This record gives sequence, structure tokens and C-alpha cells, in this order.
Amino acid sequence: MSEVRHKAIMPHALKVSPGRVQAAFSVFNNIDAGGDVVAPGAIEDGTEIMVSAWMHGSWTPGVLPLGRGRIRTTASEAIVDATFFRHGRCPRHAGGSAWPR
Repeated sequence: MSEVRHKAIMPHALKVSPGRVQAAFSVFNNIDAGGDVVAPGAIEDGTEIMVSAWMHGSWTPGVLPLGRGRIRTTASEAIVDATFFRHGRCPRHAGGSAWPR
């Protein structure tokens, strides 16, 4: 049976504005405190993600995501550009798409 591990990270915020954040969350080829290394290409550029509630609470039944984001990668890091839903309302549950454009 494989072991599931969770890590706490402190992302580096690049830009912050009301309802939006841009943050680097992974540095490639860097040995972290647990001795792990993320290789370039391990995180897919353009991946759309949900912004979870504290401690990944959005994966708990009935807990909605706080926002959405898109990951982009450079040669040295992975960055998320995220938008938070207004008033904590997920568009899917307000009659819209989960990924409004």
C-alpha cells in the first residue's frame, strides 16, 4: 500500500489584488525540507484547479471551493493565478459553470 503524504508550504505571493492572487508554489530542482525534489515537467502547464478551503476542506462533501486558478510553469517554478469567488459562492452552485471564462 502506498503512503499518502501531505506537505505544508508557504507560497511566495507575486501579486495580490482584491479577489485575486498570483503565487509561486513550487520551485523546480530544489530539495525541500522533506528531502523531495519537484522536476520540471512534473506539474502540467495550464492545469485548472480549485482553490480549496483551509486544509483542503473543499474535498470534504458539502464544502465548496473558495475560487479557481490556472497553473503556469516557467523553467524554474510553478505559479498559480487564482481568483476567489465573490461572497464565497461557487458558480456551479449559483447556476453557472464551475469554470467561468
